[in-house]
Amino acid sequence: MLSVSPHAGVQYFLPEQQVELVPLAGGNINNTWLCTSEDGCRRILQRLRRSIFPEPELIMANLEALVAQRTPESPLLPTPYQGRDGRTFFLDDQGDCWRMLTYLEGTTSLTRIENEYQAQSLGEILARFHHHTASLDPARFHDPLPGFHHTPSYLGRYDRVLRQHPPLTDNELPLVACIEELRDSAFLLEARLAELTPLVTHGDPKVANFLFDERGTAAVSLIDLDTVRPGIILHDIGDALRSCCNPAGEDSDHASFSVKLLLGFLRGYARKAGNLLGRADRRHVVDAAMVISLELGLRFFTDHLTGNRYFRAEYPEQNLERAHVQLMTAVGLYRQRRELNELALEELDGNQ
Repeated sequence: MLSVSPHAGVQYFLPEQQVELVPLAGGNINNTWLCTSEDGCRRILQRLRRSIFPEPELIMANLEALVAQRTPESPLLPTPYQGRDGRTFFLDDQGDCWRMLTYLEGTTSLTRIENEYQAQSLGEILARFHHHTASLDPARFHDPLPGFHHTPSYLGRYDRVLRQHPPLTDNELPLVACIEELRDSAFLLEARLAELTPLVTHGDPKVANFLFDERGTAAVSLIDLDTVRPGIILHDIGDALRSCCNPAGEDSDHASFSVKLLLGFLRGYARKAGNLLGRADRRHVVDAAMVISLELGLRFFTDHLTGNRYFRAEYPEQNLERAHVQLMTAVGLYRQRRELNELALEELDGNQ
């Protein structure tokens, strides 16, 4: 339940205006509303919880730096509005952050994709985003979530929670077995950091954070920019792949990984990426998808074990189910990683 009315956020950005607020579904962390003013202009109002983002000022500074130097080749990105005192955010009495963003007309969001053309368009948009961030000075960007995408840290927290947890249920025990099979994989990217390409990354380029044209045929934008931070390019590619290559979607109880969607995404990415990817990056794209799937599975499972405090859950077992999908995806990739890495490398080399 919100302790502060969303109208407090509205009044900071649109003082003395009457608006209609409609909650938007989706998103595991932020609260989002479609805000329509009397003149028919539509905007996005969002609340960022300080319990999740302890320094929201850093997120907004990153967003401002990201959109300030867009070029015609940059993907469509949401832009923050300024409030009555010229800032792009408002902190309420609870310390939560409110912001207002442009609403990108003529777009729709999806939680899963079905065909290679959609996958290719996702790859193209992410490559265009990476070209944009490659032109920016990483020193201008903050890290709003220290430790984010440091998979060994998530594994360590899971281990600590598990040691203190009561006996596990029959539904929980299989996930422990998955994690044990994958344990060494948690260190795979960290062990190769010196070889991998650093970049200002999106941090969370799952399917739901792309916007598509109204028919849902092609991606046109990348949104939810709260996790933009200096990182490595494979964090983004791995996260995009583990999401877009599961045709059943992330909230399904069925985990699968489509080679057809994998190759479609990489085809689109390679055609727009130019020389962004180094040789080591190209050899480990499927490994990256495996590691990020493991990482997210660890996060969902740990949150389930601690009472669903981080990711919003509509029912008690939802984060357990989410963890199951991610960990089964990671196990499947682990068992096929050599063959899939070779296929991925061939696709990237053939479309450079």
